[in-house]
Amino acid sequence: MGRSGLGQISDSDARALLLTAARGLLAQDANFTIKTLLARAEVSRSQFRRCFTGKDQLLAAVTGEEVRGLSQILDVAQPEMLRAAVGSDIAPSPAARPEPARADAWLERRLRVFERALSGLEKRQEKTEQTLAQKLALIEERLGALTVAQTVAQKADTPAPEPMETAPQPPADPVCENAAPVLSPAVMAHVEEIAAAEIEPAAQPVTGKDIEDFISHARRAAQKAALVAPVPKQVSWRRRWLAWAAVAVMSVLVSMEFWFIGSAIARGIPMPAATVHREMAPTGIARIIALADNGDPLSQTKLALAYLRGQGVAQDDAAALRWSRAAALQGQPVAQYLLGTLYLDTNQAEAVRWFEAAAAQGNVRAMHNLAIAYAEGTGAPKDPGLAVQWFAHAAGQGYRDSQFDLAVMHERGLGVKQSQDAALTWYLIAAGQGDGPSADRAAFLKGQMASADVRRAEAAAAAFVPLSVTGPANDFPKI
Repeated sequence: MGRSGLGQISDSDARALLLTAARGLLAQDANFTIKTLLARAEVSRSQFRRCFTGKDQLLAAVTGEEVRGLSQILDVAQPEMLRAAVGSDIAPSPAARPEPARADAWLERRLRVFERALSGLEKRQEKTEQTLAQKLALIEERLGALTVAQTVAQKADTPAPEPMETAPQPPADPVCENAAPVLSPAVMAHVEEIAAAEIEPAAQPVTGKDIEDFISHARRAAQKAALVAPVPKQVSWRRRWLAWAAVAVMSVLVSMEFWFIGSAIARGIPMPAATVHREMAPTGIARIIALADNGDPLSQTKLALAYLRGQGVAQDDAAALRWSRAAALQGQPVAQYLLGTLYLDTNQAEAVRWFEAAAAQGNVRAMHNLAIAYAEGTGAPKDPGLAVQWFAHAAGQGYRDSQFDLAVMHERGLGVKQSQDAALTWYLIAAGQGDGPSADRAAFLKGQMASADVRRAEAAAAAFVPLSVTGPANDFPKI
């Protein structure tokens, strides 16, 4: 049943009721709550706040009364115990030790309550100190963050000369995740006032609920500050006008440049190289690389050879293939022959295609390789007649390997009518250029042929004059 007229109870009566209820709860459980205490004492929370600042002060008051009551009990009990000991019929012997007087059960229970209360106070004091230190550190951290945010806001008010890229922000601190990045001076003063109000009662114990209330209050203040945070200044119309004007001028300049180039090309005016600084590169491999990169086919061929041989650069077949193809696509015959050679192991049909292109421009090596492809049927349909034709083209321009192979074709009658006279003639021509196998084969045929046929073949070989070889199509450029 509730007590009527709770509001009429004086503070002294409410204090007594609270102390009595607290002693009863301590005997059952030292960790009772304020709500349980108020329910038992039938006292309102406002009266509790007028009597005690918190649970710790209440426990201190209970402990103080227990200590005073214990002292009074000891003061009263000590004379009675002494008189009982003196007036006893059984006097203690000198050798016997006096047995300690047994306190009654009520006194022992009070002592245990006192010990538990004292131990609880010590633990609460330690927890209060830790909580207070944590709370102060949190407040200092928040004040520091707010100071930095205020500095950033002040800097943001000053217009920057040029737009700068926003620096990446560090990960948000989970403790301050709800804090506003920029606070106005009014909100800053309000938050500092809250912090000062929370720090002031440091002498009193701090509970977990107080910390939660403080954090909630600070978050509300930060959210309110976010609503009144200064909005970044908009770019003025003058800056926008200048930016659009710059874009327009650049567009006009680019259009004029394209018009000038187009008109110059239409009138046949030679245009300067795209990158003049590359043409001014030093001599050697550096200049070759610069010119090749600038699109010069001869330099691209040189660079392909350099990569193929590892001359001045690291040996790299892939780079050699890439640069030789770049030059071959521009019609450079040596690069076409080189590209066909590089394709021999991987794509014989592609190799034959580039050999044909180079042979059509007079490259004798390409002619010889093309003849072999037709003779063996590699990369192209087997055709001994075409093989003989291309061997004859290269042999007529003095290519020794083609002269030997042409002699073999005549000796065996492959793609052409079999003729020992023609075979001996071409063996003798190749041997005259220092080909050992051709000399050996010519000596063998002389032993098989009539003397008149041998003399006729020797006369034809002596009268052979090679055709002029096209230099640009056959000369490998020097690096």
